[in-house]
Amino acid sequence: GIFAPKDDNGLTSLNDLEKNIHINDSKFDLISLYLSWNKDIEKNYPQNLIDSIYQKEALPVITWEPWLNSFENDLVDEDKHIYEYINTGFFDDYLKSFAKKLKALDKPIFLRFAHEFDNPFYPWYVTGKEGETKFKQAWIHVYEVFKNQNADNVIWIWNPWKPNNIKSFYPGKEYVDWVGVNILNYGLLNKNKKNISFESLYRPFHEVLNDLPATPVIISELGSLSNNSTENWLDNAISRIETDFKEIKSIIYFHSKVDDNFPEGGDSSNEYLNWIVASEQSTKKLFQDKKVPKYVFNSLNDKKSVDLENKQHAIGLKNV
Repeated sequence: GIFAPKDDNGLTSLNDLEKNIHINDSKFDLISLYLSWNKDIEKNYPQNLIDSIYQKEALPVITWEPWLNSFENDLVDEDKHIYEYINTGFFDDYLKSFAKKLKALDKPIFLRFAHEFDNPFYPWYVTGKEGETKFKQAWIHVYEVFKNQNADNVIWIWNPWKPNNIKSFYPGKEYVDWVGVNILNYGLLNKNKKNISFESLYRPFHEVLNDLPATPVIISELGSLSNNSTENWLDNAISRIETDFKEIKSIIYFHSKVDDNFPEGGDSSNEYLNWIVASEQSTKKLFQDKKVPKYVFNSLNDKKSVDLENKQHAIGLKNV
């Protein structure tokens, strides 16, 4: 899969994607987009883009970010964390409306809610025992709201930032369909000013995940900055995924040159980070044509008995 925005708006540009010389002949099973919470759902809900993704016989992956800018006038306690608001039911009407929106698609859709909840960069970050409890309660609350709206086409991606937080923040097998892991090599912007291999970045996640119930893993952001042998890094990453990490069933290439999320201590003299330089050979390997079965895009109304295992097979347990 791929995330390929043209502008700094969190949305993959399908038109721009088709013009790219390295990847225009590739088949994507997953198209990633980032969507912030908005009180007015219709205002920023990209219905046309989602429809176009399905028309291309791909599945949308929504990273659903709980920014609260549009709710500021409704929040009575500025010191109250978003998870506390969620757990008291404050956002239930919004959650129900969004759940109905996704249910109406009547097709599978991935939802990566509150990604990197243990990353201080985001306002939904929490830490410590109390934070862990609040997060898990909030995750389960949101999940149950969707369940009560019968939005069973939603496939939930739970995405920790650091491997050492996996066990303490894990909400339970019944609430997690896929585990998301972000593997980005910042090259010269790493603390040691050197490349860090995919294997070195991912293996700590692999070792901890082995202790959890078996769950497919999606590398929800995969990339290496162009200043440090991007081609070789990607080639090595793909090789390691295929040979050593069988739990990884899908990858999303972070094909963005409008990323303003600089690592701590990194040089932010440039406005954006550029992740898009990759060799033609690497991208061909990365985007091999492994198609989602046709029946995935049929109506779900006739398949209400499909269980989680079948749902995972329906989207194709292959690297994409």
